[in-house]
Amino acid sequence: MANFINDFFSFKGRIGKSTFFKRVVMIQITTYTILIACALVVGLFFGISEAVIITYCILVSPLVILSGVSLMAQYTKRAHDFDKGGIMSIFILGKYTRDGTAGPNKYGEDPLKRTADQTSATQRNIRNKM
Repeated sequence: MANFINDFFSFKGRIGKSTFFKRVVMIQITTYTILIACALVVGLFFGISEAVIITYCILVSPLVILSGVSLMAQYTKRAHDFDKGGIMSIFILGKYTRDGTAGPNKYGEDPLKRTADQTSATQRNIRNKM
């Protein structure tokens, strides 16, 4: 349970692009599946009325909030892989498909276990173009 909480709700550490995309997809699929299942159950048993819709929204709002927090944790950890702070995750959306900083940085060890002098071909190409 502690690993699950650390993996999905902690804002500390780094994650690579593969782990990032897997977790984001898993969070989204799980959230939408639960929301749709709850909507179907509520609709089948209680019908559709204003009171039922308001009750449904109140009941599922904790799930939506938890999903949002978990997604922000993943975006923050991915930003850490570029040696950027969590707030920077808003500004570096294009970088999520690239490799992060090789070797350890101030946010933790490299999730790909590379050393600082082992840069990917992508990083070398980007540096050469600049």
